[in-house]
Amino acid sequence: MSINYNSNQTARILRIVAMAIILISAIFFMFFGLLTKLNQGLGLGGILFGMAVPGLIFLIGAIIAWYWGLIGGIALILLGLFAFFLYSAMLGYEILAFIYALPSSLPPLAAGSLFIVSWVKGRK
Repeated sequence: MSINYNSNQTARILRIVAMAIILISAIFFMFFGLLTKLNQGLGLGGILFGMAVPGLIFLIGAIIAWYWGLIGGIALILLGLFAFFLYSAMLGYEILAFIYALPSSLPPLAAGSLFIVSWVKGRK
């Protein structure tokens, strides 16, 4: 006996989960950037720049992935790999750098993978 899954429904659910992952992480990084910059005592420009850049990059990747699943998924995966190696290089390739870099890179890697799987499922 085989189970017949509806590919379009599965693809839609995967897209929604992927979008939720990337939106939650974008909001988290914007909030984290705001608190970090406030703690450093920077002015309004420094606060907005530090708060907006990581979250905006995630949001741009999410928007691209929502409209073009394959291209956006690949972009999010590349963004996740870039974030991982950037944080690892900045902090030195130690276990603590790995622990810090992994949470920064996992949301775009997971969301990008889900967008690609959703795109594949939606084409069937």
